[in-house]
Amino acid sequence: MPNTSLRAAAEGLPASNLSRRSFLRAMPVAGAAVALPTIAVAAPAVSDPLVEAINAYRAGMQDYNGNSPDDTQGADDYIEVSYGPPMERLEAWEAPAITRKGAVEALRLAIKENSDYYANSLVGPMVLAALGYLEQNT
Repeated sequence: MPNTSLRAAAEGLPASNLSRRSFLRAMPVAGAAVALPTIAVAAPAVSDPLVEAINAYRAGMQDYNGNSPDDTQGADDYIEVSYGPPMERLEAWEAPAITRKGAVEALRLAIKENSDYYANSLVGPMVLAALGYLEQNT
């Protein structure tokens, strides 16, 4: 068998001063330079019945303050069509908040109501609702 030399594939390429070690050191940097696109996915909105009840109460209070009749009987009757039903729902509330927003809104309502009306009947249930959420998610 004749002993002939074959030209290697890289023999015709220009010489490189890149050693295997420097190549491997540069790899993590090169990999970091390639940015992969990320897709932000919004978390589905969670409906919180406590937030809904608090918002209904606030809307009812705003309605009452802006539209209640000037006479005492008319004003008392207007409570039943404005903030009365949502207030009754909040006064009977026993469940913990299911979201952070619910817990925060309950505390905000408790603070406002307590500052406007000392020892308001809403304070206890709203503080307990917020506390229940915070205790189960610590």
